[in-house]
Amino acid sequence: MNKQLTFLIVIIFWMLGTNLYAQRNSGAERPDAHADLSQIDGDINMISHKARWDTLRTFQMYSDYDSYGIATNGAHFYVSTWDTTWFFKYEMNGLVIDAFEIEGVKYIRDMTFVPSRQHFFGVRPESTVIYEMDFNNHTLVRTIPILCAGVSEVRHITYDGALDNGKGGFWLGGFQNMGAVGMEGQQLVSGNEISGNWTNIYCYGTAYDRSEFFNPKLWVTGVLLPGNDGTRPIPFIKAFDIKTRKLSNDMYQVEHDGMTGWQVNNTFAGGACTYTEYGMSYLATVFQIGEYYDTNLGVVFELNQVGIDEQSKDSQGVELLPNPVQNQCVLNLNGFEAREVNIYDALGKLVFTQNVDTHNEHSVTLEVSALHTGLYTVLVSNLQEIKTIKMLKQ
Repeated sequence: MNKQLTFLIVIIFWMLGTNLYAQRNSGAERPDAHADLSQIDGDINMISHKARWDTLRTFQMYSDYDSYGIATNGAHFYVSTWDTTWFFKYEMNGLVIDAFEIEGVKYIRDMTFVPSRQHFFGVRPESTVIYEMDFNNHTLVRTIPILCAGVSEVRHITYDGALDNGKGGFWLGGFQNMGAVGMEGQQLVSGNEISGNWTNIYCYGTAYDRSEFFNPKLWVTGVLLPGNDGTRPIPFIKAFDIKTRKLSNDMYQVEHDGMTGWQVNNTFAGGACTYTEYGMSYLATVFQIGEYYDTNLGVVFELNQVGIDEQSKDSQGVELLPNPVQNQCVLNLNGFEAREVNIYDALGKLVFTQNVDTHNEHSVTLEVSALHTGLYTVLVSNLQEIKTIKMLKQ
């Protein structure tokens, strides 16, 4: 290798290293995903009391980037930025480990994860499309046009596997409305049907919560506007009842105790997501704090302790063959109109989800080769009933 080529390679690597420290307004330069300010909050609350709205942990988002949407695949958190093209990948304990862009995607306000496709879906304001994204390969899979009366733009989105007769779909909407669409963007629930319950409420994020198997709900994050008395917006988390299609009275007005840098009247709640781990369900959201929202904080709240055995019924009429299983098994429904199959490990963590088309399937093939050896609980459910089967993976 001649000296000129060696010198050129050194210059290229020096330039790449310099770009790691670039600020957000410097074009397409890559942020430093391992900067000191991106580490876990030193005042983190790690004590779990298994009661709703206890704070499991808080962690500071990557500095100088306006974090907004948050979603998880159960292994990592992914966070979008409302005014840039960057996405950030975090460990579940809040440590940022990667930053990336996706060509053709920017300003994502809220995101959700679809287990059956292993893709993330996001929305941005002043737009009526859903972005389907492959975060493993950092690519845009497609855009899905939204056709939903009463929803003129989308700022929040969450996946609900029970929509469209078990085919799955999305609850989504703007600041003060919500509707539901199928996986191809077709209208399922008009925004006009449920848009009259948003007085003094502005929605920034939604998250589907199925921890209560017979009464799933959405959690809405955003701000309350008390009135015209000059009071600043107050962040909140409020339940949306799927059955009645109304915002319910189940609301949590966020307290600032234990959250470093919290300013009660200078905080906005952004996107949200839920997940289950070790028999407990959690809600994660993003708070933008300060006069210019220069502090971005991830907060994880406890929701419910998931009692699988207590909340489920026996498996009469449903068979799993073979059992024990190695790579693939068949679930014979025998007339049970299933909507969804969920598999939990011995610690109560959701490790597998598959939708069921009850109109065309009398049995369901489950590909479980990725699961580790051990004992699992298989939950076969519809909107009214759950069947439970113990599965041994060899």
